[in-house]
Amino acid sequence: MTNIPTQVRAVIDVNLPRPRQVENITKATRPTRSKMQALGLLHEEAMKSFARGSKAAADFIDAYSKRVSKS
Repeated sequence: MTNIPTQVRAVIDVNLPRPRQVENITKATRPTRSKMQALGLLHEEAMKSFARGSKAAADFIDAYSKRVSKS
């Protein structure tokens, strides 16, 4: 999804054989690449939202700041 609601940024095909074993998902490079691709896209969209100064971004930063200050 993009930082604009209802827009799809990318479709990531996860082609992992079934039945899936935990070891195959956590240790194999293919699932890790898919995860990193998804996290990279999410990060880019979050940064766009933060740069626009959206209400959601301000709420996130406020909540995160409170959480960090408790640590």
